[in-house]
Amino acid sequence: MSLLDGNVTVDRHRFGNAIIAFSLGLALFMTVALQPAKDWSHDRLMLSTIVNLERLNTR
Repeated sequence: MSLLDGNVTVDRHRFGNAIIAFSLGLALFMTVALQPAKDWSHDRLMLSTIVNLERLNTR
């Protein structure tokens, strides 16, 4: 009976649209997340801190 009702295709379309929307959102998030940082990285900040502390220690 449910095949003759026609509601099954609507549910499939909703599920398909939800999968597509989720995939697009994930792709957008990954595009933003994988971009290189425009500011100083954590490693560069730590290295700068160590260099500055060594300079202060020699004074």
